[in-house]
Amino acid sequence: MHPERIRMSRGGERLEEVMGRGEHEELPEFDFGAFEIEVVDDDNDSNGLSGGGGDRKLVDSEFLNQYLQRGGISKHTMRSLVDSIRLVGAKDFQCSECCSRSVMVDMQLLLMLMHFKSHPCFMDEREKTFDSANEQVECDPKLSKAYGTVDDKGEVLNAVWESVPCGLVLIRSMLLQWVEEPTLLVTRFEYANVFHTVTDWYSAYVASRVTGLPYRPNLVFVDGHCVAPLEETWRALFSSLRYAKNFTGPVCFRHAILAPLGYETALFKGLTEDIDCHGASAHDLWQKPDDRKTARLHEFGEMIRAAFGFPVDKHRTSKPVSGHNVLFVRREDYLAHPRHGGKVQSRLSNEQEVFDALKSWVSDHSECKINLINGLFAHMPMKEQVRAIQDASVIIGAHGAGLTHIVSATPKTVILEIISSEYRRPHFALIAKWKGLEYHSIYLAGSYAKPAEVIKKFSSILKGLDC
Repeated sequence: MHPERIRMSRGGERLEEVMGRGEHEELPEFDFGAFEIEVVDDDNDSNGLSGGGGDRKLVDSEFLNQYLQRGGISKHTMRSLVDSIRLVGAKDFQCSECCSRSVMVDMQLLLMLMHFKSHPCFMDEREKTFDSANEQVECDPKLSKAYGTVDDKGEVLNAVWESVPCGLVLIRSMLLQWVEEPTLLVTRFEYANVFHTVTDWYSAYVASRVTGLPYRPNLVFVDGHCVAPLEETWRALFSSLRYAKNFTGPVCFRHAILAPLGYETALFKGLTEDIDCHGASAHDLWQKPDDRKTARLHEFGEMIRAAFGFPVDKHRTSKPVSGHNVLFVRREDYLAHPRHGGKVQSRLSNEQEVFDALKSWVSDHSECKINLINGLFAHMPMKEQVRAIQDASVIIGAHGAGLTHIVSATPKTVILEIISSEYRRPHFALIAKWKGLEYHSIYLAGSYAKPAEVIKKFSSILKGLDC
């Protein structure tokens, strides 16, 4: 991967630093050769690929149209990424043997190199400038060459400098740029929205499962978005996380996996396509296979819980001794991304009134103990959000991204969704179906819910829980 051939913002900045930045600046544009694959050169065999020399492409337009169709995606970044992949021989592959040898330099020399690489003139003699602290610094080639000799280690360092048959490259780009472990390459779009982020998590999870990865892979964001609160979960789910533009030079992967866009997952496609599938546990399907049932979403939820240290074998089989937790997922104002004003659109105009009515009813309910949880997720760490979901017997909420958290719900959890006339979409009914959860809904004529109707529906759900 050549980060300098990917045109987008750096990514990973604090939100406050990039307020007002346009989305087009954060989504990648790939120059040809942004990604390269090393192939064995054979002058007598072009491997059936068009082009020659350094212009051989991995795939042609026919392949792209068959396997990476644009569909309704206006900017299909993964299609563009694959289209940018160039096939090169070993002599043109910048992370080939010469770069691997540099990693073998002893630790003392490595530390020395790491110290000197911060100097603006520690660079290839052909380079005229080096962008340091956002300033263009003119470099003297003699000075940059002089950094090839340092104290009593100078002889070894010069040997490293001179052993670069793959071309004049920055030594800083040679150090530790081979990634041996499997790495997922992910491009996000609506990265601050819980629903769309869950589709990205699910895509990364499925990509890991279908490729048979035994451990959690590394992750590289091939986008230029700033840091968002949901990044906490990305870091919990995967072994490491880097932004593509944060690498200092070419980086090579032994095993790279291109994750489908979140828009291409069943979670999103199910909104417009009929996916006749019901959720079940992997254990149940192992004992009784059924091609109309899936354990994928069940396992996905377990992966999220496990990432935060929660047990994955927690199943509610009887009435909790401490009572039933009833989680009311709220919608709150929060600053999501550089183009966001900090206000969210209400899906339930009298949300507080409904919550207060439930709270009053619960306090007088004597059949069993009910703990009504005020789910103010926008101001809770993700671990506490996941804890609240897994501990809930019933989850109530207006249609909104926060309900996507039901992917982490345990079996036997009951879902009650309050749906206004403006947002009659099947997002959460489908997730409940694919997880095998009991689901109920209340459809409103507008955005106002009569508290008595909500309490009536809630009361009938509790009867099903012997409460």
